[in-house]
Amino acid sequence: MFGPYEVSGVPTVVLARGQIGQAVFAGSDVAPTASPCPPSFRSLTIYPPGMDEGATVSAWLPNVDAFLAACAGIEVSEVVAYAQLPHPSGS
Repeated sequence: MFGPYEVSGVPTVVLARGQIGQAVFAGSDVAPTASPCPPSFRSLTIYPPGMDEGATVSAWLPNVDAFLAACAGIEVSEVVAYAQLPHPSGS
């Protein structure tokens, strides 16, 4: 696992056009009650702070070959500039 979880605090991130920001989101395919899970999320709409218009992205998770499960809430990390993240050697 790589991502903003390794960054402490809540940074203010300013990205210039073309720069990449990254946030980690996590969900669960285990329902918190005995009720069946609702259908998986097919897309997510992301609203940057202070913006009224969001961007819709696919909720497809290629590493698990499935859409993001909707059994529990989604947790989202803070946004971090991609250049500030640790990267495995060679990437």
